[in-house]
Amino acid sequence: MTPDWRAPDVRPRLANCIGKARALRSAVAYWTVPADFVHPLLAARLAAPDGFLCTDVHLPTDVDQLADLVRRGASVRLFCEDIPTFREDGRKDLPYLVHTKILLFWMPDRTAELWIGSHNWTRRALVGLNVECSLIVRMADSSSLFSDAIQYLENVRRICEPFDHSKVDFYKQLQQKQAEGTVAAVEIEAADAASLKGLAVTVFGTDPEELSQVGALRNVHVSAFEESGSGEHIYEAVVMQSGLMSSYARAASGLSFAARRYAFRFGRRFPKLLQTSEVSSEVLRDALYFVVLDIRQYRGDLQAFDLPLRTDAWEPVKAVSSALLNRLNAEQISTVFRGKPPVVRAAAAETTDSMPLRAELEDRRALTQHRLIVRKLLRRKTY
Repeated sequence: MTPDWRAPDVRPRLANCIGKARALRSAVAYWTVPADFVHPLLAARLAAPDGFLCTDVHLPTDVDQLADLVRRGASVRLFCEDIPTFREDGRKDLPYLVHTKILLFWMPDRTAELWIGSHNWTRRALVGLNVECSLIVRMADSSSLFSDAIQYLENVRRICEPFDHSKVDFYKQLQQKQAEGTVAAVEIEAADAASLKGLAVTVFGTDPEELSQVGALRNVHVSAFEESGSGEHIYEAVVMQSGLMSSYARAASGLSFAARRYAFRFGRRFPKLLQTSEVSSEVLRDALYFVVLDIRQYRGDLQAFDLPLRTDAWEPVKAVSSALLNRLNAEQISTVFRGKPPVVRAAAAETTDSMPLRAELEDRRALTQHRLIVRKLLRRKTY
């Protein structure tokens, strides 16, 4: 089956199969659509004794849509494992491991339709915005191809866990949905925290390893706490310059600093922004690195929260426990992982979460291990 180029919507053909079938066995990488998006009997076909759906827990799979399928009686299973690999440029590959698009419709007359192809169950794929193509094979359920398809789908089913309604929030944590909306931020204290827009601010510090937190960051936020303790103000900012001081690296001996707004981080203490002044001789003597921030846009519409404390949703497991890795020989593993040992993470048995909290200045002042770059959750203010 190749969709008509000018009418690529495959839902009518899928609906016809769902209406006729007595069961549907399937393994689809991404699932984002409602239960009745194609046909109102879909959940029933997945609820049949021989029916099930397997899908990968990673985004863009929609956990809430899967939960609705389960509420309607469908047998749904999730693949909850993470095995990172990396591209030639060192960037991480997309995480999807169960990437199949297989639908096996079992008909009452002991025939079957096997759909294999590129269609995920997303609006873009099924309606036809994406350029997709799938193959449909019709066969008797006594054929060897039918048996092979049943066995393959059974193997996929075996490595997936049954969808558990009580773990919906946990599945979303696996997807790192709770990390959405977080930003990299530099936190400081200032007497004029509400009036920093348009300023260049320099942060000096004594721990040069903190520069690794800056890395290739360019766009950051500045979270400025009022010295009076009356509030926190959020700004968009740009890292204009960062580097080592001459006290740490001789190659930096030509650096000079005119009068400026600056803050000094002694050890990993929370820094306080001073009014415009010459950089003190003590700072020039003790500082080992600097970061210059161009504070641009004031975001009075936002309020910041500390991320909730939680245990990691993913936990490392032994590579030999992975059913997917066990399919590969040593040479194949070496090729995929570029000669490095594979890292396998599975869904943690338990996680605990707390609610995100507003940061308090006194808490920051008391910290002895305060990061230069922190992650903050930003939300729009409600009035």
